[in-house]
Order: sequence, then C-alpha cells, then structure tokens
Amino acid sequence: MAVDFVLSIGAKVAEYLVEPIALQFGYVIFYKSNLDKLREEVNKLEEEVLSVDAARRNGRIVGPDVERWLERVKECSSKTSKILKNETEANKGCLNGWCPNLKSRHSFGRKATKKTEEVAKLHGEGNFATVSYPAPPPGIESESTKGIKSFESRRWIINEVMQALKDNRFHMIGICEMGGVGKTTMVKEVAKRVKKEILSGVGGAGKTPMVKEVTKSVNKEQLFDEVVIAVVSQSPDEKKIQAEIADKLGLKFEEESVSRRADRLRESLSSKRILVILDDVWKRLELNDIGIPYREGHSDCKILLTSRFVYICDDMGVEEKFIVEALDKEEAWNLFKETAGISNDTSTEFYATQKVVADECGGLFVAIKTVARALKGK
Repeated sequence: MAVDFVLSIGAKVAEYLVEPIALQFGYVIFYKSNLDKLREEVNKLEEEVLSVDAARRNGRIVGPDVERWLERVKECSSKTSKILKNETEANKGCLNGWCPNLKSRHSFGRKATKKTEEVAKLHGEGNFATVSYPAPPPGIESESTKGIKSFESRRWIINEVMQALKDNRFHMIGICEMGGVGKTTMVKEVAKRVKKEILSGVGGAGKTPMVKEVTKSVNKEQLFDEVVIAVVSQSPDEKKIQAEIADKLGLKFEEESVSRRADRLRESLSSKRILVILDDVWKRLELNDIGIPYREGHSDCKILLTSRFVYICDDMGVEEKFIVEALDKEEAWNLFKETAGISNDTSTEFYATQKVVADECGGLFVAIKTVARALKGK
C-alpha cells in the first residue's frame, strides 16, 4: 500500500512537471513551425484588412466597431512584425556557429506561439456581420436639410424625437401629417446624427426634410450601430423594402421568397442596435412579414416611421407620435428667400410679389422649396 501511495504521488508530480517541461522544449524544437504558423495567421488577418480597405476605396463608410478592430489590428501587427524581422537572431548559433542558440530559439518560439494565439483571436473577432455601409449621395442630404434646422418649430420636434429614441419605453415612433411638410427631411437629419457616432396635420408641411434632420441627429449621438431607411410609398412592395434595408446593411439575398428573405433580414437586424426608418407609410405594414424585429426580445431595434395619416401611426402601434404643422409665415418667408436667393431689400420691384407667392405656398416645405428654386435668379 505504501508503495502504491508513493507511486501515485510520483505520477502526479510527473504529470505536473513533464507537461510544462515538454512545452518549454517545444518552443525550442518547433520554433520554426511556430513562426510559420504566425506568418499564416498574419496573412489571414491582412486579407481581412484589405477587404475593409477595398470597401473604403469603393466609397463605403466603415462602421465604428470595425474601426476599433482595425486599431487593435494595427497595434498587434506592429508587435508581430518585430518578432518576424528578428527571426535571424534565432538562427544564430553560439560557439562560432557550431551550436544552435537554444535560449534565443526558446524566446522566439514562445513569443511566436503567444502572438499566433492573439492574431488568431483578432481574426475571429473580425468576422463582422456588416463591415461597411453605403455613403449617402454627396450633396443631397446637406442641401435638403440645410433649411430645416433654422426653424424653431422643426428643431423642437427633432429634439423630441431624439429624446424618444433614447427612451427605452418607446420602440416605435411616428412623425405624421399630410405630404409636403418636411417629415422625410427631418427624419434624415435625425439619421445623420445617429450615424455620426447608423404626426398629423396640414398637407405639405415638410416631413422629408425632417426625416433627414432626425437621421443626422441620431448618427451624431451614437444611439445605434446602424441606421437604415426604406421608402414604403402608396403601393408597398415587400421585396423592395427588404432590398433597401439589406443593401444598407451590406446583406445580399440569395433567397427569392419574401418569407426566407425575412428570416435572413431578421437575423441581421437582431444582431446590433439598429434604427429602421420607414418613410411615407400609407397603410399598415406587417413588420414581421418583412423581417423587421419589433418589441419582444428585440429592444435594440427601433422603428421610426413617417405617414400622412395619424390613424396609420395608431394602427401600426406607434407609442410616441409627433405632429408636423405647416411653417408659420415668418419661417416660410425666410425659407423662400434663402432658397430663391432674395435679398432683404424691400425696395426692389418684385419683393412684394415674391412675398405674395411665398404666402400662396401655405407654409408647405416642399412647395416653398420647389417654387423658390424655379424663381431663383429671375
């Protein structure tokens, strides 16, 4: 019994000693293969970085999580290159080259093994669902949202929408009114704010400018990882809506059926904090059929919709809605003057006439912009 006890103790001691010793010898014996493995992992990592660079060259915007990952890759690559550049040190022998330098080989083998694990981990973390998203067309957002922020009536709604997006009680928010008041521009402004850190009333008041302003606001405050916008229109096409959202997420559909595409879209939208903007909704949409996760189990995905009708917002289950009224006379005239390039000189021949024309637009954002552009320079 005593012998068995001694043998069992000896076996345990050997177990705890042999493995660490073997590991240390492995650094010496397999230092060359360890360095080769490191090169292999570095090459894989560089391929991922090249794909991000290609996206940038194609004018796409790289997501903030990818940018942070690239910074870590840059730091890791710098340290890795030093190890690989100094490989010749491990090949130098001692005793005038008659004997391999075991100490140097052990050091390089150990460093290569540790760094290989780090590089492989980084490579795995670089498997993003969405690396980049399309940049907005140059000039469109800046031109259409330029006037919306100068109006107190619009600024107030944009700020209120931003607060609602931050509120965990609200998963669906609506901007409602008749067409032309600037809802779309306001929402796009909110989306622009989101990306920089992705309502019922009188007809023609400007929801489109409001959409853009809301978009801008959301981007700036980094409330979401992504912001996607789909135009629904009077005759909604589920496949078209799915395609618009998927394109902004960098998702390619191979499936043809709406239901299969919905499953893919739902999976992609559920993986991040995403604001889905549905612009110009005319009738109730079945979000689940399209693949837009909503409420239960998907609190990170929020919906912001615009509609001409309050009852559509109610029918869709909007929890917080905002009414966009027409611009008041002073705001309407200021927008008209700015768009048409009219000076403040009241003595000019056409000043009074232009003011009458502006009043005839009824405070409708879209009407004012359209008429004022037509009169510019005349």
